[in-house]
Amino acid sequence: MKMNKNLIEEKLNIEYERVNGQSLMTIETDKGYEEDYQIKMIVKNRLDHFLKISKASVNNKHYLKYDISKRQQFAQFYEYEKMKLEDVRLLCSNISEMVRLVDEYMLDLDFVLLDPNFIYMDVITKNLNFIYLPSLKNSNFTDNLRSVFEYVLEHFDHSMDKTSVVFLYEFYQNILSNSYDPYNLLKLYNELHDKMFIEEVKPLEPDYNDTSQTTDNENATEPEVITIDTISKEEILIDDPEKEKLEANKKVLAAGIIFTIFSLIEMLSPRLIPITIPKVLNFAFLLVGVACIYLYKKSLDSLKTEPALTKEEIPYVTREKKTNYTNKEAPVPAPEHNFTSPTPVTPISEPSTSQSPNYTIPTKTNPASKTAFKVEDNISVDTVLLSDFVKKRHANKFKLILDGDSTGLIESVHKNMAFKNPEDVELESDKEEITLKKFPMVMGNFKEVADIFFDSKLVSRMHASIKKEGEDYIFEDLNSSNGSFLNGERLETREKKILKDGDIITIASVSFKVEIS
Repeated sequence: MKMNKNLIEEKLNIEYERVNGQSLMTIETDKGYEEDYQIKMIVKNRLDHFLKISKASVNNKHYLKYDISKRQQFAQFYEYEKMKLEDVRLLCSNISEMVRLVDEYMLDLDFVLLDPNFIYMDVITKNLNFIYLPSLKNSNFTDNLRSVFEYVLEHFDHSMDKTSVVFLYEFYQNILSNSYDPYNLLKLYNELHDKMFIEEVKPLEPDYNDTSQTTDNENATEPEVITIDTISKEEILIDDPEKEKLEANKKVLAAGIIFTIFSLIEMLSPRLIPITIPKVLNFAFLLVGVACIYLYKKSLDSLKTEPALTKEEIPYVTREKKTNYTNKEAPVPAPEHNFTSPTPVTPISEPSTSQSPNYTIPTKTNPASKTAFKVEDNISVDTVLLSDFVKKRHANKFKLILDGDSTGLIESVHKNMAFKNPEDVELESDKEEITLKKFPMVMGNFKEVADIFFDSKLVSRMHASIKKEGEDYIFEDLNSSNGSFLNGERLETREKKILKDGDIITIASVSFKVEIS
């Protein structure tokens, strides 16, 4: 991330160094500040929200050195993780506490290097530490705070619920319009949060002790929300004229059977029927009966070719009921019930930030096993540009091959390493090879952030990262305690190196050979 305009004009000369196991950020200043009361205040009192400062002078050049050991750059951390509302709340809390310390010890807010590139954090507690630099000439707290929250907007997780996103933009508008008190930034956050997330419209409670008569102005027509228990969908038959026709034909069949049986009895055993029927009439009854049976059979065959009676689910519909109230008492709300939607909807829930990701080790799939591709009628496929397809098809594969471990930390890639998202890597089942499919990839022992996780105290929480910039793969140390090495040479804090095929990278004591093919 670029620094804000005011800090760019400062032209700060910044270097990183490691002294006796400490990571230091060194800033060259225009004077020694040996007698500066502000620096003395921070050094003697060791203020919680400021980085520890030491002074140095070499060859008439003066430096202020800040201890950044075991801390991550704010901008660096959120390069790999999206910000949530809780992160914004913690940021407001830390800034408010820092502002109160500045006021208590008679410091100057404009000398606080308030920029995501110069704010350092403990990645576990997310407590922030700021840099106090009295040599700043163009710095302005108000402008710097705006720049910080511009960064927050850019790196906020916009896939969260709409209310959270709207809340953040409303908070940002207060920062832009200077409608805030820097001492109570957290208070502003909490007030807006309560307004949007907690406050609810409370129903009017009936005043049973009030016996006064209501006036015409008090008589109002209000909608009464009718709540009902969950009603399951009911299956009903759709009206079908063919069904009515079938019922009529059954009556014809019954008449045909009666006529046929009567005629057959008269012909075969006339004595069973006391009434004498002429032979012509009896023959006519027989023809009528046979014809009725034939017609029923024909109609039945035609119905078999038609689709069977269908069933349709018809949900119940609830409507608002308007009631005229003639007294002051408001209606007592009915107990709440859960409504069942005709189409089930799966709620989307935000993943909890308090829980660590589930790390699993992927297994290699058998390339011989093929799954038949099934084309769905209603699925559309986005067209991919030929240039993008060719570029992706011929993209380099980046592999890390376990090359050794001087301390015995890693016996096997399969046993001693885990991956935050198994789909981001391809792990060979018979070789100690890891193919990276996603960049950047963070290596460390902090499960919340590390894409490649080492369960070892020798590895820092965020130890190193591998990025892809254009066609180049970049190896960067993330202020690790035991160092990141490229071909045996230790990288300085924040130093970046381009990786080439055959390079050896080392994380603490574990070495990998780089294969780019």
